[in-house]
Amino acid sequence: MKYLMLSLIVLNVCGCTVFRHDRVNRNSKTFIKCLNIVSNYEEGKKEVLENEYNESTLFLSLATGINSKAGYSNTVGYKNKGEYQDDMTQWKLWYQGNKTKLTDKYIDSAYRRVGLTPPDILRRKK
Repeated sequence: MKYLMLSLIVLNVCGCTVFRHDRVNRNSKTFIKCLNIVSNYEEGKKEVLENEYNESTLFLSLATGINSKAGYSNTVGYKNKGEYQDDMTQWKLWYQGNKTKLTDKYIDSAYRRVGLTPPDILRRKK
């Protein structure tokens, strides 16, 4: 009986860790996807919808706490290449040191702090 209880506890702990890792991994992929969307738009590599671009810069800004220098009024994009490169460098550095933080709870709370819900780009598979 002791071994059964111990086995169940170990499986539960391992299962929770794997489940959390899957969520972090998914949000990590979303982070990289957002970096790629911004990069594709700014470097003209691929056509990007304005909505995707805006959602991506918002996600990156909220997840990292590093505000984007991209326009938020009636224009899309950066004033110059330097501002774009600065944002990308800061976001990538943040990601390298903090990617394990990207849980659903962390991302959701980043959006709730500013009164928003995660947009379509973050729709989670149930």
